[in-house]
Amino acid sequence: YRTMSAFESDGREARQGLATADDFRFVRLWWEVSSTGDKWFPYAKGGKYSPFYFDLHLVVNWQCHGKEIVTFCKPGADRPASRPQNTGYFFRAGLNWPRRTKSELSFRVMPAACVFGDKGPAAFVSSDNANALLATLASATSKAFRALIEFQLAAADAKAGGAARSYEVGIIQRTPMPDITLDTQSYLSTRARQAWAAKRVLDTRTETSHAFLLPTGLNERVTGLNSGAVETEIQSIQSDIDEALFALYRIGAEDRAVIEQSFIRPAPIASAPEDE
Repeated sequence: YRTMSAFESDGREARQGLATADDFRFVRLWWEVSSTGDKWFPYAKGGKYSPFYFDLHLVVNWQCHGKEIVTFCKPGADRPASRPQNTGYFFRAGLNWPRRTKSELSFRVMPAACVFGDKGPAAFVSSDNANALLATLASATSKAFRALIEFQLAAADAKAGGAARSYEVGIIQRTPMPDITLDTQSYLSTRARQAWAAKRVLDTRTETSHAFLLPTGLNERVTGLNSGAVETEIQSIQSDIDEALFALYRIGAEDRAVIEQSFIRPAPIASAPEDE
């Protein structure tokens, strides 16, 4: 904390997003609208635990720069109820994470041309540089970075299986980030891109995903998808990233063992609801 730069430095920024005040009115599932890019735009708003990759299944009415949302008032109110925060960052490529969840912190790619929400804050890098963004993604998915986040959370939130944890923007902004060389940046960005691609391959079996090709069973027979092999590849990539970041943070063997032990937790229940 004393010697390394905070996340909110060196061209990196983390920002809160849009609170519509009435999601039932302004938000839809992407398959409920006829087209996107005019009235309806992809909306990054929290969601389930999914590091590296997450398919944006929601869209938001941001027609005419969000005119309806920006001017929306509750009955009897004399001022807008919505909070359209940091709109100048909308439509930039970035990273997104669920702000409040019972699962682990999970940074993932947020493609360009999106709106992001208050429950799904976003992080950006200078000039939207792809290598820098993906290297930041790799760093933020590492056990070392997530441990530094956990240190800042309240004890009750940090307990495994306890109350939902709040990964607020301020916590992300002040978390230390190691300095990396261009060679290391290239390595980390490559590994993050590979993890993203592997996670997306698994999503080709999900019928509500933009990546959908064929349903489970038929997909494996036609495309040769081996989900077990893909999961193993993702775990291997994550292991490589963790190894690199422990070294970059200069975390010794004893502290590393404690950190790794802290992430051995019961698997989340698949049917447990996530924030939306």
